[in-house]
Amino acid sequence: MKIFTVLLFTCSLASFLAMFHHLFMLQRPGIYPSKRVVKQRAGVFASTGAGLLVLGMIFSLFT
Repeated sequence: MKIFTVLLFTCSLASFLAMFHHLFMLQRPGIYPSKRVVKQRAGVFASTGAGLLVLGMIFSLFT
């Protein structure tokens, strides 16, 4: 169960890093895909990272 918890925290960290990458992409001019799509992807990565972080914290309480 501890390996699963570490995996959740690692995936959460990866999602947050992807979110920051997309947010930094918004600062560049003339990006492809459009800024609207990049904002949506950043939001998806942020919510996924937050969800995985909460799940990891819940599982860490029970182990």
